[in-house]
Amino acid sequence: MTVLDWGIVAFTLALAMWGYRQGLIVGTLIGVATLNMAGSLYFFLPRSDPEKKRLYIHHAWVYLAGIGVLCGLAVSPLNPLLPEAARELTKYGALVPTFVAVWFAALLLEYLPTIDERIGWQAGATITVSLVRVVLLADDREGTADSVERLMGTKAEARFAFISDKAEFASEDMLDV
Repeated sequence: MTVLDWGIVAFTLALAMWGYRQGLIVGTLIGVATLNMAGSLYFFLPRSDPEKKRLYIHHAWVYLAGIGVLCGLAVSPLNPLLPEAARELTKYGALVPTFVAVWFAALLLEYLPTIDERIGWQAGATITVSLVRVVLLADDREGTADSVERLMGTKAEARFAFISDKAEFASEDMLDV
């Protein structure tokens, strides 16, 4: 799975769990605050000597870790300036700030092995980060399961019907294949 796939899944779960406004707040933080720092490494790493590679990677990691902590604090219950539309996120306690901070920390792990052509290392890193996310976010597993059940039901047929009813299918004239 790519970052985009994880983003779609995470954003969909955020919308289901937290509501539209709160999901939009978290999604905007994750999408905008990175400034595509990890993606810009594609321009610098392949042509750099090893000393410069380390420098670029460290700068990107420091930025992403720092901005992850800041964005985590921005959506945490500790923020007295949290807008009224985002106040509902505080009922989840440390779950939302942890989610945001781990996402930023994991972002560099998604790009770096691809840039350096280390696919085996990328697979190991992706699996490890996924396990860390699952362990850290397992506290709210029952809440998510309840939300999915309320939204789509427990039977596969009911879930398929829900998705079919809510999905918008593109017509062939809209597709450029």
